[in-house]
Amino acid sequence: MRIWSRGTLLVLGLSLAACGGDSSSSGPETAQTPIRIGQLTTLTGALDRLGGPWRATAEMAVAEINAAGGVLGRTLELVVADTETDPGAAVLGAQSLVAQGVVAIVGPQISSATVRVANEVTIASDTPIISPSATAADITTLEDRGLVWRTAASDLLKGKIVATYAYELGLRTAGIIFVDNEFGRGMLQEFVNSFEALGGQVLNRVNYPELDGDAIELYDYRPHAEAVMAEEPDLVYIIAFGADGVKIMINADTIVSDTYRPQFMTELAPSADLLPLVAVYEGLLGLEQRSPVSANRDLFVDNYKARYGQDPEQFSDGIYDAVYLLALAIEQGGSTDADVIVSQLRDVSLSGAAVNVADFARAKTLIDNDLDIDYEGASGSIDFDAHGDVTSGTFRVWQVQNAAFADVITITFP
Repeated sequence: MRIWSRGTLLVLGLSLAACGGDSSSSGPETAQTPIRIGQLTTLTGALDRLGGPWRATAEMAVAEINAAGGVLGRTLELVVADTETDPGAAVLGAQSLVAQGVVAIVGPQISSATVRVANEVTIASDTPIISPSATAADITTLEDRGLVWRTAASDLLKGKIVATYAYELGLRTAGIIFVDNEFGRGMLQEFVNSFEALGGQVLNRVNYPELDGDAIELYDYRPHAEAVMAEEPDLVYIIAFGADGVKIMINADTIVSDTYRPQFMTELAPSADLLPLVAVYEGLLGLEQRSPVSANRDLFVDNYKARYGQDPEQFSDGIYDAVYLLALAIEQGGSTDADVIVSQLRDVSLSGAAVNVADFARAKTLIDNDLDIDYEGASGSIDFDAHGDVTSGTFRVWQVQNAAFADVITITFP
């Protein structure tokens, strides 16, 4: 429930702006001053194939909101920085966005970048961030003063699901190769804890360094593949998310034989351009976080396809929802001040009149009438806990079958 009316918050927001509390610009604001939202995404590096579609998703959300009259009567402007799929570059990108006067940031995409950006840039600059895909468990416990949020489910949940699914397949021993960053270490630990609690045994845990795109091309992953498969585990779990994972699988495929071929499982997203690279892995399994089936999800996909002529990529729905949540929080709070934004993010998605995909004009009407709203997004019903994490999630289990990606099962929690 909101304690203050929107009118009171709007007056408060104008007062904050007048005394310098509003971070959206360095000078006086007018009705013509755009509200700048930043995006940190992977236009180059290991996830460059996804960065363009992820940027396009944010642009679509901004265009829809502006077509509905903008936020607080002002145009929403997207300012994008390339993380190069590298935490150091993400920090530089975040610094650039803050210097350009963004009031909040969508991203970064990867967990290691999210942790560094938060600790080195956005917490100190009092800038809220919402990551659509950073899943590391460590993000939950950041001392972030309520500034770090995410629309993707934590690995605390996914690690248990992966382990349970593998054990139910009859796999009893595992070798794990993982990228040595917050995401890789977090997924490793949650999987190991759950798999061993079920009675499974982890034979090998092999880490490799997190590298950028050019370094990945030059790096020799074969020794790591050999080490993880040395004791012939039933399962080889590859905790990687880009070109590094592809190279590991290519190397591992040369090690299997007529007498030993383990079940491979990966964290790679099953995009169309990836298939030619992994089609040799008949039976390869993956668990992809996805949205539950809903009218909102269908509308988002239809709108995206109508605009761009192709399906959205994994986590695109979370990007779309992050932009909408920030816009709704600003609209309801009547201010771009960081404290006001974070005070409203949970409220606009908790309870009240349902607000759907591409529904910003109606949301503004409800807010103007001082009614509670509940944003039901493209990625599902978004209810944040006290740490800024979502409290539910859905995963698709996919498999390479006959050189194509096929759905196996959908797992939803709680």
